[in-house]
Amino acid sequence: ADNIMSWRNGEFKFENAPLKEVLDDLGTYYKVEFKLSKENLQHCRVSASFDNKSLSEVLSLIETILDVNTKVKGSTVKISGKGC
Repeated sequence: ADNIMSWRNGEFKFENAPLKEVLDDLGTYYKVEFKLSKENLQHCRVSASFDNKSLSEVLSLIETILDVNTKVKGSTVKISGKGC
């Protein structure tokens, strides 16, 4: 709910948010579907701000924050790794 206006201006701020919530918001904005290799990844917590970043920049930050890998194929982004 906090990020409703973000969908218009590309500025997202997450404070200790579950990865599932982060990916739901980002997926809507970037028009992609996220697939997690392990269900437990959705519970990882994210604290980050993404201000007018490209999808590749956002994915790079998520990789660093959670120690995961991302792979984009069409409009699907697969996230894999050990995570949190």
